[in-house]
Amino acid sequence: MGGDRDRGRCVTVFDMVAKKTLFNLDANQVEGLEISDAFLSGNYIYLRNESDNPVIDLRTNQPASKNWSLRPIHQLTNGWVLIIPGHSGDKHSTFADGNCINNYETTCTGGGPTSQGEYLARGAGRAPYSGPWF
Repeated sequence: MGGDRDRGRCVTVFDMVAKKTLFNLDANQVEGLEISDAFLSGNYIYLRNESDNPVIDLRTNQPASKNWSLRPIHQLTNGWVLIIPGHSGDKHSTFADGNCINNYETTCTGGGPTSQGEYLARGAGRAPYSGPWF
């Protein structure tokens, strides 16, 4: 969501392998939609705003959901995914290296409690996680 000084002025998802933009909202769109935050997981972008929290499918650029009841936040090895229920996650960094799991229930970045109902999930029969995604 923009750079340090541009935070909130745009939302762009860029595929570095394919060298193409998958999703983009300019400053006027971000302001008009009142977007306060954006998160990525799988093929989806999760937008947080005042009226709803839409999930957009990056493959089609179409809304996949008007809201989410969970958000996978980090893909782990062997098909496991760390999931935060609801719209929580404010105590977690939105950066990829900001997630921490330990037995002291503290976050690596802020030192506050992380007990927000996070859980690990993967597909049936040890298959990679296949959803739900929102």
